Amino acid sequence: MAQTPAEIIQDGGDITITLTDMESYKLKQCESVIKAGLSTFLNVGQALATIRDNRLYRAKYDSFERYCKSVWDLSKGYAYKQINGYETVTLLESEMSPIGDISDEESPDEKPKILPINEAQTRPLTKLKKPEDQIAAWDIVLKRLNSGERLTAALIAKAVKEVQHNNGVETVAQTRQAVNTTHLVSNLFKKQYQVLLDIIVGEKSAGWQGTKRTEVVKYLKELIKIVESDD
Repeated sequence: MAQTPAEIIQDGGDITITLTDMESYKLKQCESVIKAGLSTFLNVGQALATIRDNRLYRAKYDSFERYCKSVWDLSKGYAYKQINGYETVTLLESEMSPIGDISDEESPDEKPKILPINEAQTRPLTKLKKPEDQIAAWDIVLKRLNSGERLTAALIAKAVKEVQHNNGVETVAQTRQAVNTTHLVSNLFKKQYQVLLDIIVGEKSAGWQGTKRTEVVKYLKELIKIVESDD
């Protein structure tokens, strides 16, 4: 016998409840409100971008940042998060192919696109400065969604880290190739450079646990100073 007006079903750790018609109606209304609220970040981001790009603030304010703070009490960081989120979703919407199931009555142009639904989900993607990297990360996200995972900021962050890792591997490989093929440095320099590169890659892979990254940067800068010095 059901404990509620609906039958409770255990399904892979989740409990599924068949709602009554009235409950389903109320849920649909509430979710419509939530969906509308989540989508406002795109509208806000677009409006802020328009004001910034066209300098519409200049009648009273000498900078976009001062306008945001004075009129809306928005910090520079918050305003740009909204803009960056809007620009990222716009990029994905224009560049990514639609995915999802499609019925016989639908045309390919009507296939739904899966995009970030709030600013928090766009935040990891904005760490990737190149549009092609953002698209590559989102492609990874879509593949994970097709495998049954849920769309979350954490899932997107993992995809971003994967792209960053792949870029790092590619950069190291290109650097190795460039040093090995150049005729402008000695063989001794090539060998020692490769050793240093291996050490840096190893420390990075270990999460800089044994070596502080800022110290590595500091000493590499000292090496550059020595190389550039005529003394």
